[in-house]
Amino acid sequence: MDAVIESPAEIEQRLAQAQNRELMNRDEALLVLMDLGIDQYFEDPVPDLVNALHEEVDDPDSPTLWETYNAATRALTHYTEDIPDYELDAGYEAAASLLENEFAEPPEPGQLGRHAVERRADHLIENPGEEDEYWDGERDSIRELIEAHEVSR
Repeated sequence: MDAVIESPAEIEQRLAQAQNRELMNRDEALLVLMDLGIDQYFEDPVPDLVNALHEEVDDPDSPTLWETYNAATRALTHYTEDIPDYELDAGYEAAASLLENEFAEPPEPGQLGRHAVERRADHLIENPGEEDEYWDGERDSIRELIEAHEVSR
């Protein structure tokens, strides 16, 4: 709908920006998708989202916001069952936040990734032993991402 209302040139510019803005790695892209709440639509969210990321991301060491958005929409379209379209619409809207923020431009991937990593790290710290890792080695990945983002803990 926005594309009809807005200038096609603006939409193309926004998509080009999203294609050039990269997250740190595929693990961070997964954490961003989980942080956006995309996981709530799947029976097995981590394998489904990892599979979608594998299909959509060309370089696992630098997934773009565009590729991460495409992974989210792929997963919502192909890997969900028995979820009404009106509920999935909220998932598509959450995924769209990878392409447009409140200023009608793609978000900064560093801030987006840092926020998702901090929230997940805080959750794991606050629930030691209670919270399962999303994937084997997640804690190590989070430590590496925290260092990369220069977050003090």
